[in-house]
Amino acid sequence: RSLTVHFIMKRVGVIKGAKSEPISVQDIAVQTQALLNINDSNKEDRERLVVRRFKFEDPRIEQTQDLESDMRRYFREDLHKRLLSQDFKKQVDGLEILQKALPSIVKEVIEVLDILLRWFVLQFCKSNTTCLLKVLEFLPELLDSLKDDGYSLTESEVAIFLPCLVEKLGHNIEKVREKMRELTKQFVVVYSASKCFPYILEGLRSKNNRTRIECADLVGFILDHHGAEINGQLKSLQIVASLTAERDGDIRKAALNALATGYKILGEDIWRFVGKLTDAQKSMLDDRFKWKVREMEKKKEGKPGEARAILRRSVRENGQVFPFSVV
Repeated sequence: RSLTVHFIMKRVGVIKGAKSEPISVQDIAVQTQALLNINDSNKEDRERLVVRRFKFEDPRIEQTQDLESDMRRYFREDLHKRLLSQDFKKQVDGLEILQKALPSIVKEVIEVLDILLRWFVLQFCKSNTTCLLKVLEFLPELLDSLKDDGYSLTESEVAIFLPCLVEKLGHNIEKVREKMRELTKQFVVVYSASKCFPYILEGLRSKNNRTRIECADLVGFILDHHGAEINGQLKSLQIVASLTAERDGDIRKAALNALATGYKILGEDIWRFVGKLTDAQKSMLDDRFKWKVREMEKKKEGKPGEARAILRRSVRENGQVFPFSVV
């Protein structure tokens, strides 16, 4: 108690030599309240309304107003004032308050997670790099905390945030792209590769070439690390294969690399999933697959499709049941 009094006295400049900072009795009272007020949060009703209406590409005025209204209702006054401030430094301060409190308020955060995700989307759509980097520092910690608490993101929550994250993967600053790339991979692990895959495929249609390149790379990542989870969606690889006809050399290269990873996992079966290709596209793919074989030999990774074939044979012979079907 004496430390609290000392702190408050220092803030108001009572202690000799202490730097004076304006603080009112109301400020002190506010800071003793809970950071998040989850009474009557009506999260499910809110999610149904938001998913139907919320579009990240160009947030409408009423969407921003709805977000501000929700934050004022459920976030402590000093917190929502910081997060809704036009001053990015105050926004960063607000995030730091949440970041420090996160380990002790995970349950409360879950109740307002959809509101937080909408606020994150708003920051992604703005151009302030400092605030965006702070968001990208906070989000991995948030996902880890949710995972540790045993919480699984709802489809509504993912639908609010993931389309925006995927589209913004093509950010023009490399440091931001790197953090977004790792965050997307974390989403794949925490949420579900099979459920994230359609969002990443959608990113292949982006008007931003860097986004398309990043999404092609992520397709390769999912094939390599979570291939069994997307067995039912392999025909979507024809979207990746279509990029081999693009004029942009970096897009073609990213698509070829992703399909080469697919060849490593699927072997010759990959030709079943790439759709109709021109002779030139087939030639490019064939050359890249031959390169992949040489790479696998150097790394002693076996032959393309070999591990998958062994798994399929084991299923047939032993009748083992695996968590995902083997095509």
